[in-house]
Amino acid sequence: EGEVTSIDKNNPALASFNWDTSPLPFPDRYFDATLCLDTLEHIVDIHTSFHDLLRVTKDIAVVSLPNGWRKTLKEFVRGYGSRVSYGIPPEKPFDRHKWFMNTEDIEHFFYYNAHKAGFKVESIVYHAPIRVRWHHLFPLLKYVLPKRYYKNFCVTTVFAKFKRIR
Repeated sequence: EGEVTSIDKNNPALASFNWDTSPLPFPDRYFDATLCLDTLEHIVDIHTSFHDLLRVTKDIAVVSLPNGWRKTLKEFVRGYGSRVSYGIPPEKPFDRHKWFMNTEDIEHFFYYNAHKAGFKVESIVYHAPIRVRWHHLFPLLKYVLPKRYYKNFCVTTVFAKFKRIR
């Protein structure tokens, strides 16, 4: 029923836009809701871009950021250094993460910057995928490990829903 606008700097089928060099090309409170999934970690000025996303949001925003610790721990345990998303690969990658964060960093970033922009964090969801047989242990680890260990070593992505309050 409503209209949807999609932008992506890497998808030629969508409107071209580079968040590293320009603000979102929309007026304040233009969209009823915005959705930004695993994008901000690719942008040089994550703070300004997050505020820009909330600026164009009238009511609700949903944002996700990846937990870099889990991927890095997995590589470390396998005996590798961090590779494409972080680290320094032999060739310049097409696109890469510019921010390395864990779940606590993400929570603090979301709560602090949402408040600053006139929003509240309405909910946070920690995604710990169950892809292979041993991943079924992840939910049980919630009860065994201290909360910060579970979140930083089992959660791949943190999703947050933001609601405008002023």
